[in-house]
Amino acid sequence: MRPADETPYTTGLHEVADGVFAWLQPDGGWGWSNAGLLATDGGSLLVDTLFDLELTRTMLDAMAPITDTRPIGTLVNTHANGDHCYGNSLVTDAEVVTTEAAAREMGAVPPSALVALLQADMGEVANDYVQQAFGSFTFEGITVPEPTRTFTGRLEIEIGGIQVHLEQVGPAHTAGDLLVHLPDASTVFTGDILFVMGTPIIWDGPVANWVAACDRIIDLDCDVIIPGHGPAHRRRRRPGGPRLPDLAGGRLPGPPRHRHERRRHRRRPGRLGRFRAVPAVGRVGTPRRQRAGHLP
Repeated sequence: MRPADETPYTTGLHEVADGVFAWLQPDGGWGWSNAGLLATDGGSLLVDTLFDLELTRTMLDAMAPITDTRPIGTLVNTHANGDHCYGNSLVTDAEVVTTEAAAREMGAVPPSALVALLQADMGEVANDYVQQAFGSFTFEGITVPEPTRTFTGRLEIEIGGIQVHLEQVGPAHTAGDLLVHLPDASTVFTGDILFVMGTPIIWDGPVANWVAACDRIIDLDCDVIIPGHGPAHRRRRRPGGPRLPDLAGGRLPGPPRHRHERRRHRRRPGRLGRFRAVPAVGRVGTPRRQRAGHLP
């Protein structure tokens, strides 16, 4: 087993702690999400499925040498975006656990909506963007079963004698985000609260909740952090200087109150500084409730 910092960022299954595995999907962009597995003598717990059935089937096949003798009895969805739950139908006979808010949101963007989006003619620029973001995935024939167990706040479960703590931290990225904390393994699966080497996106907010969720991840003091997108990460103390959440939401000076200040404010170049080089920086924007809709 390699330390998380030495885990190669390559597609496939990587053991990041004893009995704890991360399924990684570079480059971590739209739809290329991570998942996880806790394997114990009393069965296994899966953290999230993937964006389509083929990807999820490939992941489950790779896990089969582990799960054939330690079957997946519990599936936890960290939130409702399709790249974390569209493969749920392939995990048969498992209890599906998520927050009440995530369960309500799972039908908001059905796979059929993405089929229609890919077939729509929205003009050359929009068509190219949608194809680049979602054209690698197959959304036909996907159904997403309803979760079988939901909660609000916090839920503690046990898998083969191993404690699993589920903590609701949304609304932030989505309405029902949760963290999967494995205290015995000093590991946390963050879902899309964290995008490593990529720009996070807030569909719901408020931004303060997202910042609080990031602070909660820090407070857990885990050795291993598995983000929703991007490479596995070993926790380090925060260096000096601003974090992206600080820059993106609420810890900058407030909007100008006077007309001359507003003019000066508009003329200023982007305020993201060194974070402008992070991929998909255009995601820093307005929460979903101020938009017409959102995509996974």
